Amino acid sequence: IDYTYWPVEESACGTYQLISPETALQKVQSGQGSLIYLNDVNGDDVASYSPRKVKKFTILYVNLTYYESSSEQTFLQPVYVISGEAIFDNDTKGTFDFYYPAIDYDNVQNKIEQKAAETTDTGNIFQSL
Repeated sequence: IDYTYWPVEESACGTYQLISPETALQKVQSGQGSLIYLNDVNGDDVASYSPRKVKKFTILYVNLTYYESSSEQTFLQPVYVISGEAIFDNDTKGTFDFYYPAIDYDNVQNKIEQKAAETTDTGNIFQSL
């Protein structure tokens, strides 16, 4: 188990409007979320990840939490975690988690735009729910 203490600067804070859970869900369903966990039910969480084909995602939970990276951050990022059950192409079951940023960036003033990471479009992974 790794543990690192990151001191919190209590005086620095900001308040930002958040998107709704429904909006986050729509964004993930349109392929804009980050798949951060995908594994067989009772699978080995320590084994190396290998890509899997998924026939269907069933969303069971939408939670609001803070993203914390393994390196020191200057701020906490609120994210929605969208979780549920996956049916793989061989009809076995798994579980998944997607992240989507919770801040409504359309309403943030004085924002600094960062270059988007390069991605590859593999099509929409969600069937109509």
